[in-house]
This record gives sequence, structure tokens and C-alpha cells, in this order.
Amino acid sequence: MLTSREGFTVDVIARWLRKSVLNPYLSIPLATGLAVVSAKKNGAVGLSDIRFDTAQRVAFLAALASFVLSTTEYLNKWSANNWTTDHTWDFDKEIIVVTGGSSGIGHSIIKHILARNPQATIVVVDLAPLSWEPQKGSNIHFFKCDLTDTKALKTLCTLIRTQVGDPTVLINNAGIARGYSVMEGSYADVELTIKTNLLAPFLLTKEFLPHMVRVNHGHIVNVGSMSSVVPPVRIADYSATKAGLTAMHESLQLELKYIHKAPKVRQTLGIFGFIRTPLVPFDPGQPHFMMPLLHVDSVGEAIVNSLYSGFGRTIYLPGIMSSVTALCQYIGRFDMRKMSKTSDTPTYSQFACVGTGFSAIGLGATLKRWYGIGDIKFFERHSDLGGTWFINQYPGCACDVPSALYSFSFESNPDWSRVLPPQQELWQYLHDVAQKYSLIEKMRFGVNVEQCVWSEERKRWRMNIRRYETNQVFAHECQFLFAATGQLMQPREIDVPGSTSFKGRIFHSSRWDQTVDIQDKKVVVIGNGCTASQIVPAIVGKTKHLTQAIRTKHWVLPPVDNENTEFMKNVLRHVPGTQTLQRFLVFAAAENTLRGFYMTNDGNKYRKRARANAEKYMKTTAPAKYHDKLIPDFELGCKRRIFDSGYLKSLHSENLTLLDDPIEEIVPEGIRTREGVTEADVIVLANGFVTNNAVGGLDVIGRYGEQIDQHWESFGGPEAYNCTIASGFPNFFVLLGPNSLTGHTSTIIAAENSINFALRIIKPVLDGKGMTVEVTREAEQQYVSQMQADMQKTVWSTGCTSWYLKDTTDGKKWNGSTYPYSQAYFWYRCLFPDFGDLEIRGPTHAGRRRRTWPKKLAVAAVVGYALSLLFGLTRNPLARNRYWQQFSVGMQLLRALLTMRLANLRRRVGMV
Repeated sequence: MLTSREGFTVDVIARWLRKSVLNPYLSIPLATGLAVVSAKKNGAVGLSDIRFDTAQRVAFLAALASFVLSTTEYLNKWSANNWTTDHTWDFDKEIIVVTGGSSGIGHSIIKHILARNPQATIVVVDLAPLSWEPQKGSNIHFFKCDLTDTKALKTLCTLIRTQVGDPTVLINNAGIARGYSVMEGSYADVELTIKTNLLAPFLLTKEFLPHMVRVNHGHIVNVGSMSSVVPPVRIADYSATKAGLTAMHESLQLELKYIHKAPKVRQTLGIFGFIRTPLVPFDPGQPHFMMPLLHVDSVGEAIVNSLYSGFGRTIYLPGIMSSVTALCQYIGRFDMRKMSKTSDTPTYSQFACVGTGFSAIGLGATLKRWYGIGDIKFFERHSDLGGTWFINQYPGCACDVPSALYSFSFESNPDWSRVLPPQQELWQYLHDVAQKYSLIEKMRFGVNVEQCVWSEERKRWRMNIRRYETNQVFAHECQFLFAATGQLMQPREIDVPGSTSFKGRIFHSSRWDQTVDIQDKKVVVIGNGCTASQIVPAIVGKTKHLTQAIRTKHWVLPPVDNENTEFMKNVLRHVPGTQTLQRFLVFAAAENTLRGFYMTNDGNKYRKRARANAEKYMKTTAPAKYHDKLIPDFELGCKRRIFDSGYLKSLHSENLTLLDDPIEEIVPEGIRTREGVTEADVIVLANGFVTNNAVGGLDVIGRYGEQIDQHWESFGGPEAYNCTIASGFPNFFVLLGPNSLTGHTSTIIAAENSINFALRIIKPVLDGKGMTVEVTREAEQQYVSQMQADMQKTVWSTGCTSWYLKDTTDGKKWNGSTYPYSQAYFWYRCLFPDFGDLEIRGPTHAGRRRRTWPKKLAVAAVVGYALSLLFGLTRNPLARNRYWQQFSVGMQLLRALLTMRLANLRRRVGMV
């Protein structure tokens, strides 16, 4: 029976009736008492003389019904358990295997078990990483496995038996639904569903059953579905597998009793309806009172209650499913067409955003602040918001940009604990901002946006979205589509053979396995970029030995981190304007370092001094034996700079070895180089991410059927006008898009600039002056050509191996990552969009907007002069430049802005 989680339903009434009217311990004595009273009253001599009134008849029927129900339940319970009891259950000693335990029902089952037995041994099997963090001290073992791979499944069972022990409880929970009709699904789709939902439970049962039979003790739970009884359309393959699972359950019940002679091996089968989770955003069309959407904890709790009872059973949720099952045998199948329309009818919101990181939350907040718009939906592949600050939870994870800049300008935080705050603090900041602007309830987690297609007829984007938990696909439409997937999200595959042969634990830094204890373990860290420089000092003291395999060299600069004192926090919190001033000064200081990225005389001098300073710091801090392995010979800034967080000092640890020999192979014992094999219990891949992919693999198809990747190929590589929009993709915006990353300051500034630009150029559409906005192909081409030409004048193009660059088909390097100009200049371009480069289309389009370039020039003059003053006040003391040189920086910016405006004017009147 369901609990109050589902609200008031027929199950609640049924539960009340079973405890009162249909309780045989109440109804039978009541009916008997009424009969005796009636007999005495009427002077009856025998039963035939008793006269029953209406109340007595109802009481008699209730007593009869309660007797039949109770007797049936009693017989079902004992017959399903072979008329035996098993009092040997001790869940502190049982070994429990849960497939699909990363989230959903599996997670709920684990949660309820741990609530009763915190030290229970639980083996979680899933292809996806855990969406939850095991409590410290819990006995959770995670095994990543593709259950459709029979060889991998066989290996998995061997590993579980050797590393954990023989399971006594198997919960076959993992399952998928593709959402295709019989004719729509491909061979691969059908095969995937059948292997996951039916073959895998069958083989896992086959693997672990012998031990249960041998000890005559065990429990197998199969998570079924109402679709095996009343199958809707579009999931014929799923329904078939669940029906097969039910048949396997019933057949095995007989085998255990008559063939294996193991009557105490229990079985539980769950027949469940639709389950209400954040992954189910639709109304299945069924009456809530009769068949409500199930809360995931109702399902998990029912399964765990069955386990702890020591008896197997068939669980029907909602409870009415038991009646539906019986009725279907006599009156035919129910018509489930109404419940099957969820894939055909898309949901809608005016705005939709892929991702829930800094850019996405900034978008939602700014929409609310500027326009009061809250009609937005966010779609996130992970189980919580935060983007990079959720998935990266490795030891030592922290920001490398001062917190005064690495935060929203409209949500300053005076309570940062450090100049460079740790991961958890940044995630909490994002959570608080999202909560303040009521964004969390607009987010759907555990979904993958597979494709976005522009409908010219409807002037909308249609998004095809797959739920990870059920593998079902649903559609969502929106007027404005934003991609906020981030550029450093997809881990780079290790380019060393043999990773699957390693007998220990191996994982990427951004997928840190929290179940792995590195205490007194031999650990190998592959990589020495920003991530590795944080991990190594954080874990070296815990390991038995740490080997860092460095692949390239990096410039390591002195630390800029420090603890924020309570005095400073109080000043920032209570003195008006101090947070703004702090942010402004830090921004100006960071902007001043931009000149070191240009291949000019001033830039060369700046880099020479900065390089000497960095080299001196590295030599005085790192062990002398590692100097040749660490200190680069390329220009400072060519690759991302590392601000030291204790890395160089940690290299003095006696239990640390630095290897610069190329790794030839990953072997079962560890890694192999020319010097031999280095043993390892754990290998951490800190080898970076897939870069120059601003939409995170999202398949976006524009007006002319052109994919975004094809569009980029036509230009030479990833690009976007003003780092945000592309021609042929109306109402589509990429936040932190191509060329928006910075080498000298905070990406949050760039993200805010992109958001402000996008929301300014859609204003005419919001005002009803058109239906779509996009950039012209000519303007995009001109912008990109100028961008890539100017990129050649920066330190990023001096020849080092860098993730900023991408090889093109013609053998050249394409930089689709960094922004070659000042963020002040980017702010200006976003503050005053050039509507002459844009097209606003639609039946209500009233023409181009009025020019405001005189106002822009006035602002540019003020900005240029202010920057020149700030550059003079914050100039690096090592530079020793004259003040007029600093002043010229601001004037050059102003001249560039004037030149741009005049060029635009000439182009429009046909002069160029």
C-alpha cells in the first residue's frame, strides 16, 4: 500500500479499510456479536431463525471478505516462501548487490538499507558514476560495468566474488526504455533494451544463485513494471522484457523448490506503475486517485521492507495493480493509448538552457532581474547543479582566479573564506544564487539533450531529450535556446593503451571515485596541469607512494591565495561600496597583465621580467633534481599559467617521484615506461578535457538543416560572432562560447558579457518587433577573420603544445578557445550591440533600431581614459614603464573603438 507521499489515493482508503472494516480481528467478532444480539432479541432457537437487518448483513459481508482476504494473503505468503522461515538474516553480514544504484530506485533502496544498517555491505553496479556521495565509513563498493556486455558482466561477477564475497542479496534494478514503436526502433535499440532489462538480470541470477542454493539462504529481487500486464504503445520491447522478467521469477520459484531443494532462497517481484522523479516531467494521463505517480522512496521502501521481513513476495504499487492484473485475465487488456502520448506532445517554455553551471544560473538570474521573465527550463546531464563545480570534486579542487572576480557582479559575496575559494564553497555560492532567483525548481537533472532542431514553420527550437534513468526520449520546445555546456566538461580519453587491463581503480580527476580510499596506497597521477598541481599536494601525505607522470612542462607562478580575515569580511559586508571597489581594482590589475600576451615590444619586456620571476620562484621552491623536468622553454602565457597552491613544495616529499618518461602502456600492475613498471593501486587521470567544442557535443541543426559542427567547419574551426551567435541559427546563443575564455582574468566576466549581449539583442523580439534574431553571414565572417588574424599576434600562437589550439585539415592551428582582446572591450561590444550586423525577422518586424553610436563613443572615451588611469595606478613595478605608456593603452583602446565605428559607417553607405 502507498503512503502519504503520493497524497490522497484509493490506496489510502484501502489501507484504512484493511485496518478497520476488513480487519478479521475486528470484523469477525463484530459480526458474531451482532448475530448473537439479534438471536437473543428475536428469541431464535437455531441459525435459520435468526433475522438479519441491513447493518448486520454488511457486518457479515465485511467479516467474510476480511476472512477471505486474510486467508488468501496468508496462503500466498507461505506458499511463495515454500512454507519455511529463515531466522538467519543479519544485514550487517549480508552482501547486497544493487544494479543501477547510481540514482533513482537503486539509490532509494541503498538509502533505506543504510538507514537500518549503516555498516551493510552494498555492491553498486552501474555504468553511470554515483550521483550521491557515500557516507564516510560506509561499506559501499562501486563497480562500473556495461551490463549489455556479457564478457564484462562475467568479469564483474568474478571481481565481486574475489574482492567482496559471494552475494546473498541480488537486486536486479537496472533497466532502460527506448521509447520507440516496433517499427521505429533499430536492431541495436531492441538489442540494448533486451540485454539490459532481461539478459543481464538472467545472467546475474545465474552467476550468484549457486552460492545461495548451496547455503540455502538468499534473496533475489526483480524490479518489474505494470507494462508487463498493461503495456502502453511505443515501449513494446520494454514491456516484453518486463513480462519475461516476471516469467523468469515464477519459473525460478518452482526450480528452487523442486530441483535445487533450496526453499529458503527468497524471491521478490515488483509490479510498479509510473514513478514520479525529477526525470519525469510529463503527465502520463492516468487518474491520480486510482493510479498515482509513485514516489521513488515508496518503491525503495517497499522493496527493503520485503528484504527485512525475511519473506519473498510480489509487490504491487499502486495497490490497485493487483486487481488490474487479475481483471486483465478476464476482461482483456486495458487501453493505454492515453498514457502513451507523452513522447508525442512536447513541453514548452519561452527560454531553455542546456546546463546548470555559472553561465546558466547567470542567465536565469539576469532574465529575472532585467525583464521579470521566469519562463525558462534548464536541462542538466548530471544529478545536481553547478557544472564544473559539481563534477570536479577531487581533493584540493579550488578556483585559481580571485573570488572577487570569480562571482557574479550582481551577487557579490563578502564571506569568501579565501582569495581562491575551494570547490564546495563555489558550489554553495551557485546553489544560493539559484535558490534566490527560484531557478532550482526549473531544472531537470539526469537528462541528456541529444539534438536541437530549428523549426522554421513554428519559429521554435525542438529539443530531443533522453532520461538517463529510463532511457526514454521526450521533446521540449522553446523560442530561445541557450547552450551553457561549458568548454571543460568532457574528460579527454587517455591516449595510452591498456587502461582496461589495470587491476586497481582508474578514473579521471573530474570523475573522482569517492569510494576509493587512497590511504597508504600506491597512487599514480598522470598529468601536471592546473588540476594535477592541486591534487598532488592534497593527497601526497596520505599515500604510501605517489608517482606523478608529467607529460609537458608548465610555468608555475607564485601563489596569489590567502585567507580572508574576519576583519576584511566585516569591512566588505558593512562598508558600502567596498565590494565594488575591490572587484574593480582586481579587475584592473588583471587587465593590466593582458599586455604580456601580445607579441609587441612592451609585451616582450613584460614577459621577460615575468618569466624571470617565475623561473626564480620555481628554482627556489622545487627540488633541484626536478628543475630540468619542470621549467619550460616556451613563452610565458602560451599555455595556461599555474598559480602554485603548494605543488612545488610537495615535490620535496620523500614518498613522491616525478617521471617525465612517456608512458608506453598501462599494465595490470600499474604503468610501464622505458625505465620499467611503476606499481599502482590507483591511477588518477589528470590529462585534461576535450577542448574547442563550445557546445559539449550537442547536435544543433539550424535553419537550413546545417549542423553547428558543419557550420564551424565552413569557417575553419569553432567560432561565433561576439563569441555568442552564429548565422543560420536564429534565437540560438552559446554562453562562454568559442573564443570567450581568457588567459588573464575571470571567465565569469566573459559569461556575464555574453548573457548581457544575448538579452540585449533579443529585446526587439520580446517587444514584438520580430520573431527571430540572428547575425548575418557577412558580419560573422568579418568578425571571425579579424579575430583569427589578431590571434596570430598573441603569445598563444608562438608554437607550444596547448589545449587552446586545434589542428585543422590544412595543417594550421585554429584557436577557438581564447579571447585576444580586453574584457573591457568585450563588455563594450556587449553593452552596445551593433544591430547593423543582425537580422530581426518576422511578420511584426518594424525595421532596424535607431543608431546610438554617438552615445557609444562617449562611453568609450570615458572607459578608455579610466583604463589608462587604472593601468597607471596598478602597473607592475617590475615593468618600470613611464606613465604616458600606460596612458597610451587606454588611448589605443579608444582609437580602436573609433576605427571600428567609422568602418561600420563606411560599409553601410557603400564606401567599403
